[in-house]
Amino acid sequence: MKINKNTVVLIAVAVLLTGSGLYYFLRDVPEPPPTVAEQGAEEGELQFLGTGLSETKDGKIQWEVQADQIQAGLDKKIVTMQGIRAKIYEHTGGQGIIQITANQGRMENTEKVLTLEGNITALSEKGTEFAGNVIKWFMNEQRFTGEGGIRYRQTDVTITGDRMEVEQNLNTVRVTGNARAELRR
Repeated sequence: MKINKNTVVLIAVAVLLTGSGLYYFLRDVPEPPPTVAEQGAEEGELQFLGTGLSETKDGKIQWEVQADQIQAGLDKKIVTMQGIRAKIYEHTGGQGIIQITANQGRMENTEKVLTLEGNITALSEKGTEFAGNVIKWFMNEQRFTGEGGIRYRQTDVTITGDRMEVEQNLNTVRVTGNARAELRR
């Protein structure tokens, strides 16, 4: 019995495909990383990577915070965040959506206070901007406070100082400690 060259090649290809298929289905594949990462989290804490928080009232989004990393205690009273991108939806006819970025922050859920630190900038849809070294957002009171290197800017004025208090609609601001205003025409 004589086997031709094409038959040998066909048998070799069939053996290779069968072997490859068996390897593919029987190999040990690592599971994908979980959404909740507990590496580095202390006992009694949850750590989330690339996730966010939000609040709605009467069917309208009030605010949303996205972060590269969020860590929360099991009681959820204090949440710490890294790499923050937040949006505050101003529904009272003020400045529209306010977008805020910061290196890190801490949310105290019982008091409803978000404290931001590091490279903080906030910009409204209407162009009002403010920045500082440490900024606190009091959610229930709908106001911000800030300390260190405060800068508040609208199209016709820039105000700088040591401390700031500004209403959430960004229309009323009070700056103290080395306060300076620069008017533009």
